[in-house]
Amino acid sequence: MAAFLIFLLIILALLICAVLAGAVKFVNESKNWPKTFENNIRASISKHKYSLAQESKRLTAVDAYGKADASEWENDGVDYFITNILWPEIGLSELKSIQKTDDPMFDFISPGRAKILEMINEEIGGIKNSSLGSNDINELSGIEFETICKESLESTGWHITTTVASGDQGVDLIATKGGTRVCIQCKRFSSPVGNSAVQEVTAGKLHWHGTHAVVVSNAGFTKSARALARSTGVLLMSHEELADLENRLE
Repeated sequence: MAAFLIFLLIILALLICAVLAGAVKFVNESKNWPKTFENNIRASISKHKYSLAQESKRLTAVDAYGKADASEWENDGVDYFITNILWPEIGLSELKSIQKTDDPMFDFISPGRAKILEMINEEIGGIKNSSLGSNDINELSGIEFETICKESLESTGWHITTTVASGDQGVDLIATKGGTRVCIQCKRFSSPVGNSAVQEVTAGKLHWHGTHAVVVSNAGFTKSARALARSTGVLLMSHEELADLENRLE
């Protein structure tokens, strides 16, 4: 029994030494971070600024008096971004082992968590309070554009279901209201959308048992796509027109 306890103590001591060695390495390396580290953080925040703006809006509660409570965003939302997106993206995945970003270990980081939140707010400040211009839309990823479309529909009372990307069958969003079920494909392109999107959403409408089919594009549609849409009953729209979807349906 005594030998077993000694064995356990040795294993525990080795584990503690490994953790301490990792912490010392982390602290020593952090001394060389400051400017490069901050630049890398800013680059990652800029890359995800539209998604961050959407999350900030989603996680900020506004009461009946118009008073905003951003505590969920500033805690859980920012923690998620730092731990699951920021650290891995800038090559510091080992920091994911720190469960909460108010851990004392963060005292060694420059800039610290408060500074990261400040940088995020600086980057997204102009996005949250304004509509996206064409140049902004062109910078969005496909998922971010889909999020813009989803929120526009939700703001006008539609219930939105997001399909699984690997089996969406040409449909990204399903908007339901009453007995209406609209199958929507979102296309963030740099050039007009062609026939294939119309063909895909037509098939997707049948697969998802929709009552209507819509293709949303930031870049317009080709003449051929418009002709096919007329003959198949597919509605072609820009993201800016989605707020009027209910009035556009026949």
